[in-house]
Amino acid sequence: RGGGAYFLISRSLGPELGGSVGFVFFLGNIAAGSLYIVGFSDAMAQAFPDLLPQGRWWKFLYGTIALVILTLISLMGAGLFAKTSLLIFVVLMTSLGMSMISFVMQSPDKVSGFTGASWRTGFGNFAPSFVASVESPMLSYSQVFGILFPSVTGIMAGVNMSGDLANPAKSIPKGTLMAVGGTYVVYISLILILGFTVLKETLINNYSIMSDVSLIPIVVSMGIWAATLSSALSSVIGGSRILQALSRDKLVPFLGFFGKGFGKNDEPRIAVIITYIAIQFCILIGDLNIIAPLQTMMFLLLYAFVNFACVALSVTGAPNWRPLFKQYSWLTALIGAVLCVIIMFVVSPINAGIAIGLQLILIIIIHFYAPSQQWGDISQALIFHQVRKYLLRLDEKKEHVKYWRLQALLCIANPRSSYPLIQFINNLKKGGLYVVGNVKVGDFDSNLEVIKQERAAWYEFIAESKFKAFPEVVVASSVRQGIQNLMMTSGLGGMRINTMFLGFYESAKVPQQSSEIKRGKKSISLFSPLREKGVSELSVDEYVSIIKDAHSLNKNVILARGFDALDQRLLQPKNIVKKLARIKIRHIDLWPLRYTNSADSIEPSVALTLQLGHIINLVDVWSKFHKLRLCSIVFDGGSAHDEEKRLKTLLQVCRIRAEILVVALQESDFYMFDVNAKHDLESGMSREHFLADLYHKLSARDQKILINNIIKQHSDRTSVIFMTLPKPPLENTMDTSYTKYLEDLDLLSAELPPTMMVHSTSNVIALEV
Repeated sequence: RGGGAYFLISRSLGPELGGSVGFVFFLGNIAAGSLYIVGFSDAMAQAFPDLLPQGRWWKFLYGTIALVILTLISLMGAGLFAKTSLLIFVVLMTSLGMSMISFVMQSPDKVSGFTGASWRTGFGNFAPSFVASVESPMLSYSQVFGILFPSVTGIMAGVNMSGDLANPAKSIPKGTLMAVGGTYVVYISLILILGFTVLKETLINNYSIMSDVSLIPIVVSMGIWAATLSSALSSVIGGSRILQALSRDKLVPFLGFFGKGFGKNDEPRIAVIITYIAIQFCILIGDLNIIAPLQTMMFLLLYAFVNFACVALSVTGAPNWRPLFKQYSWLTALIGAVLCVIIMFVVSPINAGIAIGLQLILIIIIHFYAPSQQWGDISQALIFHQVRKYLLRLDEKKEHVKYWRLQALLCIANPRSSYPLIQFINNLKKGGLYVVGNVKVGDFDSNLEVIKQERAAWYEFIAESKFKAFPEVVVASSVRQGIQNLMMTSGLGGMRINTMFLGFYESAKVPQQSSEIKRGKKSISLFSPLREKGVSELSVDEYVSIIKDAHSLNKNVILARGFDALDQRLLQPKNIVKKLARIKIRHIDLWPLRYTNSADSIEPSVALTLQLGHIINLVDVWSKFHKLRLCSIVFDGGSAHDEEKRLKTLLQVCRIRAEILVVALQESDFYMFDVNAKHDLESGMSREHFLADLYHKLSARDQKILINNIIKQHSDRTSVIFMTLPKPPLENTMDTSYTKYLEDLDLLSAELPPTMMVHSTSNVIALEV
């Protein structure tokens, strides 16, 4: 694939890091191209001082002409580039050969500062000596390194041409190693020849010493032209292909047009023109000593990420990471990455900071604007490696109530009618595990494709809705069996669900698609339509049995009712202030009905009710516009004052801040029932005890209606209610039937604001540290 190092890094480290490195690499090629063009124009002007006009703008003109020619070659395609490169290579080798012969055959008397081969000259040049020259101020080792480094950045030239090679896996490593080895030999040879034949002062002040020594001076100039033009041509070709690859990946919206290719070889002609414009602009700088450090920063950053990608792939232990290079070691790659970063700051702390800052800005832009990419980036492998390690360390036996978290399993049939509930539990989980479970009734073979489609739909729906949840789709012979499987298998290691959420059983009610879904969730179209009235895969007996199953598996059970009426504004992100500005302060009501607690213990269902109310009130939007309120009804004839003291003690023990509402029974509460609610003063009973005795004489059905009426009277400004859930009957008999149990729940929660009925099997609040 085209794009070279960018393609390799982006497919290893992901779009954010890969894309940002790609842009930096493109800028590095721009800086490199302008560096070589400026070097060419300087060499051209020095070679013909009497023939060519001198001056900055004349040099700019020479560079522009050369760049236009190189751009035309690049527009013609990789074929012409290869032929041109071969011609330049021949010229370069001829120039090098002639230069080396000249240093052997030239007479020392004819060139000032040239001594011929001399041990004395060699030892005199051996020690470093940083002094000011005729044309340059005093330079340090780091500055010289920054200027020299661009001469070895061609190592990526072959990688940049990966899309034009017949067998890049073989050609790139072979060609790169041969090129690096050959270049090393040439550089070392020239260093030794110059060091043993030219005096130090001459090397510092005479930049054209090789031409002066050469038997045919123009040949040296031709070599310089060939070297600079070859490198500049490589920068134009490489930079344009990087830009084309970046544009095709659509990491930044406005770059798409630059990715267009032409001809059978997919030539990036538009990208070539953009690269030409960028290099042309950089040529205006005109100073090699300014451009070279910029290029150094860009390439050092690239090399650091290449090494880091290799280290990261090795750390993950991914089986498919199998480097063919026999001398590869993650330790050498790590040392290379660290050295690159250190050298960046040694050469120029300011430029290094600018390069890294640019990288961070690009990462942020790509993160927010780039579409989701399925590149198999290394972040997933690293996350898997770390999650597996810590899951093994998360010991279920060491779990303590102090660190209890809600680990939720929400079982629903269709998200079309359950969106507010799904989103509400997403707020309620507060950093815990959240699994959305769905059961398909039938046999495995006939539902296999349905399961795959449903699972894909759930993943898309959750991603689009930005829920932090995991979907689970199972197939079973019944809904009950499927939910049993979900309760037993959801989670991994010490991170398993502890609470099951169910929608309230309302078989006669026609499900309504939530308004949030109507406003547009594209992924919702992947799900089946809502069921019709009276059509249900779940019977009353099966529904209650599921509640009992959860109890048997030591799971908390929460039944959710009426969440289709939840104020949608409360489910919006916290930064949407305008939509929330008109919301008046409302309540989150907690109704722990019929409880008996002490200072040493709290009934589990009451504890979970308090805990859930506290958790939802920690969420920004809810805490901003709500007050938590603990509510109670005095049933036993005691005073409201005593009950208020009892509730205050309960809140203090649990370390929860909340308002308190105590409701005393009134004669008016009994008017709808066929009883005499008039208190007889001569009876000897207090009014409170008389009403409590009257309450206990009501049938169980009427008691629930009375409680429901009292809650409704005090819920006019309530957004959500948490109340305790009565335990299901042990057996489905005539006296304790499952149908009657559901009827009682219906009476208790009818026409209330969104309500959660809570039953717990274990304590969730630590009363002491």
